[in-house]
Amino acid sequence: MSVGLIAALPAEIRCLVRTLPAVNVPFAITPQLTGIVCGIGHDAAASAARVLLDLKSEALISWGTAGALSPDMHSGNLLLPEKIISSAGASFITDKGWVERIVRSLQTSSLT
Repeated sequence: MSVGLIAALPAEIRCLVRTLPAVNVPFAITPQLTGIVCGIGHDAAASAARVLLDLKSEALISWGTAGALSPDMHSGNLLLPEKIISSAGASFITDKGWVERIVRSLQTSSLT
């Protein structure tokens, strides 16, 4: 499966790459994972998603920090939502099977 990963800021992608990529330029993280740093905001993220979909990504990951999302969240927490609600109120259901595969994979790794 070809997956696209979107990050708003270069600092957010730093843990995945050795050299910080240019903004709005897709780059390979692995043969199956293509990343793009797009800048902040809905329009930037939507544009980056279109670029990754044009490159035949079959799934998209929004990668970044959510420091202001909740005071209960800590550095290193992983958020795997069932639903995402946009600032305009639109709801987007995530792929339950994909989320479950991520959870199972993390349970068998040394990361949990």
